[in-house]
Amino acid sequence: GEDWCFWTINNNVLLSEPVPVYEAYPEQHGARPVVIGYGALEAHRAYPMAPVESWQQMQQEINDQVNLRLDHMKQVTSPPMQVKRGKKVDLTQVQRRGPNGIIMVSDIGDVEPLAIPDVPQSAFVENNYLNQDFDDLAGAFNPTGTEQSNAGASETLGGLSLLANNTNTMGEFDLTILVETWVAPVIRQIVKLEEMYESDATVLEICGERAKLWQKYGIDVVTDQMLTAETTVQVKVGIGASSHPLEQLQKFQGATQALMQFFTPFVQSGKMQMPQPRAKEICDYVFGAVGLPEGAERFFSNMDQLDQPMPPQPPPPDPKAQVAHEKNQVEAQKAQMKMQTDMAGLRQRQQESQMKFMQAAADRRAALLAQHMKAEAEIKRALANSRLAGHAKYLDHAHDRGMAALGSFHDILKAGASAALNPKPAPGANEGPDA
Repeated sequence: GEDWCFWTINNNVLLSEPVPVYEAYPEQHGARPVVIGYGALEAHRAYPMAPVESWQQMQQEINDQVNLRLDHMKQVTSPPMQVKRGKKVDLTQVQRRGPNGIIMVSDIGDVEPLAIPDVPQSAFVENNYLNQDFDDLAGAFNPTGTEQSNAGASETLGGLSLLANNTNTMGEFDLTILVETWVAPVIRQIVKLEEMYESDATVLEICGERAKLWQKYGIDVVTDQMLTAETTVQVKVGIGASSHPLEQLQKFQGATQALMQFFTPFVQSGKMQMPQPRAKEICDYVFGAVGLPEGAERFFSNMDQLDQPMPPQPPPPDPKAQVAHEKNQVEAQKAQMKMQTDMAGLRQRQQESQMKFMQAAADRRAALLAQHMKAEAEIKRALANSRLAGHAKYLDHAHDRGMAALGSFHDILKAGASAALNPKPAPGANEGPDA
C-alpha cells in the first residue's frame, strides 16, 4: 500500500536508494509523478483500445476499396492486349509497350486491345459511404459526405451547423477524455511544482497583487503555507461549432436567460436571493470570445467595485401588505395635496397681511416725514426770528456806542476851545526844562 521510488539501469545496477514516493517527490504529496492518459474509455479493461485501433478495420476497408479502384483504372488506362496464338508477335515488346512504342505484326488483327469497362459509379459511391462512416466513427465533420448522405439538410447554413454540432459532440467527447485523463493531471503536477519550488520574489509579489491579499484578507506577505495550498485547475476545450465565438456568445446568453427565468420565481417568493454575477469574469469571457483577452481590465476601471457583494435584499412584501401600503400611499398623496392646498392659502393670506403691513408702514413713514418737515420748518422760523432779534439788539448797542463816542468827542472839542481861548504863560529864559 505504499509506493517506493528508485532508479536502475535495467535490472542490473541500482542507481539510487529506494525511498517512499512522498520523500522523492514532496511537492506531489505522495501522489505518483506519472500520468497515463487515454484516448477512449472502455469498460473492464486496464488498457482500453486506442482510437486508431478502433478505426483500423474501417481504414483497411477504405484502403482495399481504393486499391481495387486504382487497379481497375490502370486496366482502363492501359488495357491488356489480345494476341492471336501462333502468330509471329514480339510478346516482349507487347509487355513493354508505352509512349512511342512499336509492335511488329504480320497482320493488323494479330494484336488488339481488350475492351475494359470504365470504373463504375458504385465504386465512388461506396468510397463516399466508407469515408462518411469513418468520419462518424472518428468524430470528424465531412461536408461532402454530409451533403450526399443528408440531402436537403446541407442546403442551408443552419442545417450544416446542426450536422456539425452532432459531429463535434463526438469530437469534444474524445478531446475531453484526453484532457481529463492526461492534460489536466499534468498541469496540476506542474502547478504543484511551482507551488513548492518557485522562489522568484517578483513572481510572488505579482501573485499576491493579483490575488488582492491585502484588500481582501489583510495579508501582504506570501507565505510557504499559502504557496503549498491546494489549487484548483480547470482545462476548458472545444472544437467545431461549439467553439465558434458567435455561437459561444449565443449559448452563454441563452444559458443566462434560462437561469434568470428559473431563479426569478424563487427570488420573488423570498426562498432565495438572486446570485451576484462576477462582472470581471463575464467581461473577460465575452471579450475573449471575440479575440480580446482580459477585456475587463483593458476597457473598464471599476471592476473591483462591481464584484463586491451587494447587501442582502429584503424579501418581497406580502400582497395584502402591498395593497395596504398602496392604499396608505394614496391616502398620503391626498393628505399631501390637501396640505399643499392649505399651505397655498396660508401663503396667500400671509402675502396679503404682509402687503397690508407694508402699506401701514408706508403711511406711518409718510406721517412721520410730514411731522418732521413741519417741525423743521418751525425750527427754521424760530432761528430766523432769533437772528432778527439779535440783529436789532446789535443795532441798538451800536447806536448807544456811537452816541457815547459822539459825547466824548463833543467834550474834547469843548476842552480844546477853552484852551485856545485861555492860553498858559511861557516858561522863563533861565528856567530849564526841568524847572
